[in-house]
Amino acid sequence: MIDSLLKGYPLGLIYFNDVDDEHFEVMDGQQRITSIGRFATGKFSIKDQTGREQLFSSLPTDKQAKIIDSELLIYHCKGGESEIKEWFKTINIAGVPLNGQELLNAQ
Repeated sequence: MIDSLLKGYPLGLIYFNDVDDEHFEVMDGQQRITSIGRFATGKFSIKDQTGREQLFSSLPTDKQAKIIDSELLIYHCKGGESEIKEWFKTINIAGVPLNGQELLNAQ
């Protein structure tokens, strides 16, 4: 995924649910958000074109900027509990089917 950012590829839509005027929660995209944050804070490295391990801090500044300045596609969902459950089912239908527990966790 970090490689995708460095190549300028889109990461896909990230969905947020507006909880209230000041708070929101991630409906879909948590893993992408976490991965970017963990890489930028030095929690893991990637391999460059030569196979060398590179932490964010060891990347050239232009590559660091490319990651930091990447635009993420964000959609804010608004609605009641039943609408949010339907959103969650709809946005996750294209991937691996969710099991019963995952659907319960989304509630």
